[in-house]
Amino acid sequence: MDYPQHVEAVKHETEAIVATLRGDPLDVLVPSCPDWSVADLARYVGEFTGFWTHVLCEGTGRPKTPFPDMPSGSPAAVADRIGSSLLT
Repeated sequence: MDYPQHVEAVKHETEAIVATLRGDPLDVLVPSCPDWSVADLARYVGEFTGFWTHVLCEGTGRPKTPFPDMPSGSPAAVADRIGSSLLT
């Protein structure tokens, strides 16, 4: 896989997570992570993607995207926060 394919794969998978968050309640437990709710997993994914977005920004000279704390409200707000970590 070359670099553009990696970028496209990350974008595709992040969009899939965002779409899932928009449709499901946040308090459901994640079967593959039985101690975590969807909200816990979303927080982890948001922090992970935000961190690596900042690393890529530093490496390419782009300004760092500001990331607010993960909202605790609606699934749509959580999905929007994770979706904001995608580089455009």
